[in-house]
Amino acid sequence: MKISFVALLRNPPPIIIYGHANQTFTVGSSAFLPCQAKGNTTPHIDWFKDGQMIQLDDPEVKSRFNQSATGSLRLSELRRSDTGIYTCRAKNADGETTWTASLVVEDHKNAAVTFSRMSDTVTFPSAPGKPVIGNVSEDMVCLEWLPPEQRGASLITGYMMQYFSPEQGQA
Repeated sequence: MKISFVALLRNPPPIIIYGHANQTFTVGSSAFLPCQAKGNTTPHIDWFKDGQMIQLDDPEVKSRFNQSATGSLRLSELRRSDTGIYTCRAKNADGETTWTASLVVEDHKNAAVTFSRMSDTVTFPSAPGKPVIGNVSEDMVCLEWLPPEQRGASLITGYMMQYFSPEQGQA
């Protein structure tokens, strides 16, 4: 008797490593919206404003919007009309992942109002080392990590863990 086993394995969709945050800017300034993703195959990054894809090849858009090789978006000479909900989509053959935040552009004349930019991603901590599996039971697994190589400029208070089910094809 011969027994054959075939396993259909699916890779998880891309993971957005750094995404943008809600930010407020003044008219005429510039904004940087980070979006860096990784996946089994390199994901393609697209940007949307209020649910509509930003046409980065449009000459008028191209004059003020610039997408970096890593996928991040830089907006220059901000206008009030740039206010909206911006979504970064990382997509490859394994699926897609999105990250959404708001950008508000205001025309402030009040000197008492101050604006601050999102921290530069180089100040963020890197991911922790690979997990080490500890105790395993039917409904529980204990995982431990080594600290990240780059601690960054802020205290690490926790990590978010995501689970991908190949059977269901979703996280």
